[in-house]
Amino acid sequence: MFYKDLVDNLTLLLSLGMVYSLIHKRWSRHRQLAGVLLGVSFGFAAVIGMMSPLTLMPGVVFDGRSVLVSLAGLFGGPAAAGLAAAIASLYRYHLGGAGAWTGIGVIWAAAFVGTLFHRRTLKGKEVGAGVLWLLGFVVHAAMLFLMLTLPADIRWRVLEKMFLPVLLGYPLTTVLLGMFFVALEERLRLDDRIYRSERLLNEVQQLTGSGGWEYTVGTGVMYWTEQLYRLHGFEPGAAAPRLETNCACIHADDRETFRLAFRA
Repeated sequence: MFYKDLVDNLTLLLSLGMVYSLIHKRWSRHRQLAGVLLGVSFGFAAVIGMMSPLTLMPGVVFDGRSVLVSLAGLFGGPAAAGLAAAIASLYRYHLGGAGAWTGIGVIWAAAFVGTLFHRRTLKGKEVGAGVLWLLGFVVHAAMLFLMLTLPADIRWRVLEKMFLPVLLGYPLTTVLLGMFFVALEERLRLDDRIYRSERLLNEVQQLTGSGGWEYTVGTGVMYWTEQLYRLHGFEPGAAAPRLETNCACIHADDRETFRLAFRA
């Protein structure tokens, strides 16, 4: 069930990843706004997941909403968790059935636990597979406890069928989806460090009136820093620099030495 859900929702996950990247890049410095946007994104993703659930019996459905809401809390904090939970709860109420209020309780439990784990990340703790598994275990242990609120005539049948799948499968799903976002965050942080380094390099070169270039022998690809474009009277990034362009910018008395160095 869980692996099939992962495959069926791959497009949804990638789309959510793209939205997450956009929010992180454009609004990461505005935490409250970023939290709101993340909450809305994860909330609607949870709704889409609820549109194709596992129906155990009429009114009792299982899907990935608890995983998504808990991850919204982990990565986005209280605002994201609250919004994602509110959106998912409204749709679960709309679905109705004997398990509606239990399902809504699970959603808010996931939001609460995800927010608690978010506080851990604020203290500089890394989010790895172990933390994600623990998050998934705590959330879904709470899910099993909340199943006791189901009507008496169905609660034990539901628990008997779902105890092991919930306790084993859902934490694993939390780890797999969570690591996707961990890897995405690391990539975004790396991109940010590269951007800062390039900006600092360009500022230093502007102050010193210098530039730099790099030539890859195997591919013939050449790279110029922004300041080198300016030094040679070109608009930065206007055209891909070539070896001939680079040579033309060398003083006429030095060009032959330059060419010989490249041949060597």
